Formats: sequence, C-alpha cells, structure tokens
Amino acid sequence: HKEYRRQRQMCIRDRSYILIPLFHHYLSCYVHYHYMPAQLWGDSVDISFRLCYHINKRSYTMIKERIEALRSLMRSKHIDAYYIPSDDFHSSENVCSHFQCRQYISGFTGSAGSVIITQQDAVLWTDGRYFIQAEQQLADTGIRLFRSGQIEVPTILQYLQNTLINEQVLGFDGRTVNAEFTEKLQQFGIKFDANLDLVGEIWKDRPPLPCKKVYILHNNYTGKSAKHKPVSYTHLTLP
Repeated sequence: HKEYRRQRQMCIRDRSYILIPLFHHYLSCYVHYHYMPAQLWGDSVDISFRLCYHINKRSYTMIKERIEALRSLMRSKHIDAYYIPSDDFHSSENVCSHFQCRQYISGFTGSAGSVIITQQDAVLWTDGRYFIQAEQQLADTGIRLFRSGQIEVPTILQYLQNTLINEQVLGFDGRTVNAEFTEKLQQFGIKFDANLDLVGEIWKDRPPLPCKKVYILHNNYTGKSAKHKPVSYTHLTLP
C-alpha cells in the first residue's frame, strides 16, 4: 500500500508540474484566502495548491521588484509620479504583448485599467468588470485598487491633483495617451513630461513590436470596399 501511494504521489506531482501553469490563476484565490482546505480534496489538489502558492508568491515578489526598479528610475529622472495606461499607439482595447506595460508592472491581466506609481504609493484603477479579478491579482503586491465609478473613489485626474504638489512632475509615454488627457492635465495645472517610456527601460525582455504583413479585409467583413465608401457619404450634409 505504501509503495502504491508513493507511485501515485509521484504521478500526481509530475502531472501537476504540467497542469499548474494553466490553472494557477484560478486556484490562487483559494490558496490566498484559505477558502477550501486542501485535505478535503486529496493529495492531487493539495500538491496543486502548494505549487500555486509558491508560484504566486514569486509573482508578487517580482511585481514589487519591478515597482522599486521603476521608482529608482523615476528618482534619477526627477519624476514624482508615473502614469501607465493600458493603451497602445492607437488606443486599442486589446493590445499586443509589447504594449502590456500596465500588466507587466502590476500583474493585473484585465483589458482595462490604469496604474500610477509614486515614491510612496501605487494605485490601479479599473471598472466593474474586473473588481474581483483585480483584487485577487493585486493581493500582496503593494498596489491599491481603486474601483472606478464607486462613491468617494477619486478619478485619475483628481488623484494627481491631490498628490502632486509644489510643481511636482508627472511622467508618461505620450504615444499611448490621447490629447484630451494632456489638455485636462493642463487645465488642472499639473506639470508633465510626455516623453518617457520608463517601463520600457526596466523591461529587459520586452517583446518586440509586431511586424506582420498588412492585408485588406474582404467586403464580407467591411460591407463595402474603401473605394466605394467615400461615395456613399457624399449625400450627407455637415451641420
């Protein structure tokens, strides 16, 4: 019986090393909050939970190290707060891996969210679709979750206005921020430097920009060709 149990545990262990990378996100919340005692699920789940715990512990440590590296770079460039949106150069909803700077610095994998890092604080804003996910993924990282739209939760601009004092400077990569945001910063009297890709400087193994062949979508997807679209709107009268 002991030999059978030992072989079974070895099989479970080997199988867990393969499966855990796929399932550790879904199991991590149970490990962190102790929702489900592992003993109730047997050896297989017990081993899985233990592996999940160590994987996530390393992940939280890595996020903290990245934030400290960013803060060090901010100090060297005299930047008091750094803004990291989710966008690429075209404000896409889902961005390629090269532009996943907010995910890299926070560990939060939702499609919508923004991060601000200061020397004393780290905050992530996201909407109601991701409140539960963000709470789980930000646990133990030192990043506070601001639930956008909730009562008494400041907007990004309000937070900056209350945080940056005495001519302190906000930094960000202006290629991933729209003009409306910078205009509002000026209205709020917030000084900023829009020429800083600081996350890119600390992200040593950052995926390269995609370089794939451009192709024209078939009319089955677009409805009309680009050639005929301008003609279709010539009858419209502008106000």
